[in-house]
Amino acid sequence: MVKRTRRGAIATVAGCAVVAAGGAALELPGMARVASTALVPASAGPAVHTMTLAGAAPASQQLTIQVWLKQDLAAAATFATAVATPGNPEFHHYLSPDAYTARFGPAAARAAAVSAWLTAEGLSQVRADRGRDYVSATGPVSRIQSALGLKINKYRVTGATGQSTVIEPSQRDVSVPVSLAPDVLVVTGLDSAPPVTPAAEPVAAPGARGPEAKTPACSHYWAQHVQSFRP
Repeated sequence: MVKRTRRGAIATVAGCAVVAAGGAALELPGMARVASTALVPASAGPAVHTMTLAGAAPASQQLTIQVWLKQDLAAAATFATAVATPGNPEFHHYLSPDAYTARFGPAAARAAAVSAWLTAEGLSQVRADRGRDYVSATGPVSRIQSALGLKINKYRVTGATGQSTVIEPSQRDVSVPVSLAPDVLVVTGLDSAPPVTPAAEPVAAPGARGPEAKTPACSHYWAQHVQSFRP
């Protein structure tokens, strides 16, 4: 009896091991995908909590997205200060757009890697812009959702012209391959909402007095004095 119990226990353990192994084998692809991606924070559109859900976005609807790449902004800012400061060896030694890209822009290899990833995800018209600021790609909602690990929905919004329907991601973060995450700044083109135009500030009438009519000091060199304003 003891022998039978032991044999039964051994068989049960072995069976569980086989089931666990089978389960692990089934889960490996998903686990590998999760482990091989990283989140890019705040890369989607505005929060959707203020809008009314109207269902899933059509899977076949075409979108053109832009995967923006990181530049060496710290070095570019240092150069901008130097090129605008009299007495600095870089003063007035401006760069052409191509020279700026070569010096501070994303490496061509990084843009090529992003392009290869988007192509492998089944998107079309994949290309980097001349300055390698971003890589654009076009494809149906279904493929974009799969590539970026998100869900795109339809929402009802009320505007000045009445109620309309827009598409927006249901979350703010997108997923990209771990190897590309350090190079990706943000992903745009995931929604159909119109751009928000800030309200214009009042313009002072000719001859008016007060803070709005203050005459800015003239600069003797680039960015000596900066006047902030909205058009």
